[in-house]
Amino acid sequence: MSLAALLAALLLPGLQEQQEPKPEPPEDMVPQQEEGGESADLIDLGRIELYPQLSVLVFSSDFEADPAFGGGLMARAPMPWFSRDLLGLEEDDFGIFAGITVSGIDRDTDPELEDPSGTLVFACLGMDYTFLKDETFLLRGQVGLEYGYFGGVTDLDDGVAALFGAVFGVNLGGGIWVSYSPQLAVADAGNLIFFNSLGVVIEF
Repeated sequence: MSLAALLAALLLPGLQEQQEPKPEPPEDMVPQQEEGGESADLIDLGRIELYPQLSVLVFSSDFEADPAFGGGLMARAPMPWFSRDLLGLEEDDFGIFAGITVSGIDRDTDPELEDPSGTLVFACLGMDYTFLKDETFLLRGQVGLEYGYFGGVTDLDDGVAALFGAVFGVNLGGGIWVSYSPQLAVADAGNLIFFNSLGVVIEF
């Protein structure tokens, strides 16, 4: 065997090995991007909270109506992107909430109205901020909008009002809090409805 042939026999396998692409590692062995490097969700529906509530509605004097009972459901979810990515907070303190409350009204006027009573439906949407949440207590502030449907009652017009509220909670354990939620709806005509709601906060 010549010297050239001997060198080729020794070097050729190594050159072929370098040219052949290396096989890709299994997908589960590829390093994943750390969670902290990913953009947070705008709304985290995986940590939604439900608020079933019983309410007492107190109407301002222009309604000429006694307080009324009602019931409803509110849902709340944290906003990680807004809280951490945009504002740089350590926790997801800001959240978004939505809810519905059904009640009734019976206006006592003189002279009597053509339709003095009816069913009321209120739907709200807004943002909240968690001032305190530990193993025992929960405190949140709320601001948003509320649409009121007044069931065709005379002199009451359907419309949107500004909503200001709060949530006070005491932990019962297992992701359940007993809650009190006062909310004030302020219409552009100056009419007020004060919602006093007792219920529970259920974390999922």
